[in-house]
Amino acid sequence: YGVGFARKRGLRPRRLPEKLEADKALFADLQEAKGRMPEEIGTIYKETEELRLEVGELNIKPLRNLIKNPSFGEVFIKGAALLVSLPLFIVSCIAGIPIHFAPRIMTRKVKDRMLHSGIDLAFTILLSAPAIYLIMFALVWIFTWWLPAMVTIVALPLLALFYFCYTRWTGRWFGKMRFRSMKRSHKLDNVLKLYDNITGALDGILGKA
Repeated sequence: YGVGFARKRGLRPRRLPEKLEADKALFADLQEAKGRMPEEIGTIYKETEELRLEVGELNIKPLRNLIKNPSFGEVFIKGAALLVSLPLFIVSCIAGIPIHFAPRIMTRKVKDRMLHSGIDLAFTILLSAPAIYLIMFALVWIFTWWLPAMVTIVALPLLALFYFCYTRWTGRWFGKMRFRSMKRSHKLDNVLKLYDNITGALDGILGKA
C-alpha cells in the first residue's frame, strides 16, 4: 500500500530517501486518523497483523503478487524467456557460483543474520570477486594467450551479473506459479479478502484526512 501512497504523492518508492519520506507521511496520516477514528484504525491494525501472519504461514513471495495478480500469459512468457536464456545461465555459473558462496565463509561465523547482507556485499566487492577474476584471468593467460584472457576479465563481471539476475528472476517466476496454484485451490481466499478490506478501508479513511 505504501508504494501506491508514495506514487500518489509524486514520490519514487524505489529511491530510499523518497520511500522514507512517503512512509513518514503515511505514518503521520494514520496517526492523525487514529485520533478521529480509533475503532476503524484499530480494525485495520488487527487485520494487518492477521494478514502478516497468514502471508508468513503461506510463504507468499513476492508480496507484489497480492497487488498484481500474475496472469497465465505473464507466467508463460517469462517462463519461456527463462528457458531460452538457460544455456547462458549455465555458462554464467562459472563466474557466479564462486562469488555467491565465497562470502559464506565469513557470514557463517556471524550469528546476527541482520549483518549478513552487508558482510556479503563487502566481502564480494573487496575480496572474493577481485581474487576470483584475477585467478581466472591468470589461468586463461597461462594456458591460452593474452587476448582470450582480456576477453575473460571483461566477460566475467557481466556473467556474474547475469547469474544473480537470473536466479532472482527464477525465484520470482516460481513465486508467481505458486501464487496462481494457491489461488486456484482457494488457499488465498482469506488473504485476498483481508488485503482488499485493508486497502479499501485505508483509501476511505486517508481520503477523508
